[in-house]
Amino acid sequence: MPFHDDIFLLFQLNACILGFEHLKGLYASDKDFRELYATCHKHPKYDFLVYDGYLFKGTHLCIPKGGTRELLVREFHGGSLVGHDGENKKTSTA
Repeated sequence: MPFHDDIFLLFQLNACILGFEHLKGLYASDKDFRELYATCHKHPKYDFLVYDGYLFKGTHLCIPKGGTRELLVREFHGGSLVGHDGENKKTSTA
């Protein structure tokens, strides 16, 4: 699965800024990703692949369980990254 250079440039910039480098060492011991990560080192499986030591599902970075994952989930669902209001968001009708 080829990626565009600008996507990887953005990913590399984000990895440096956010400190994602440590994720590479967590996949081998993560119960959700360890087997898939080991398999994908040899060849992609389904839409999963390892690129530059990171596990991707399509164009999405897989994040092992831990503090980084929890922080990102909190930020994406209630923080400033996306502004998602969660399941309790109410809509008004006129």
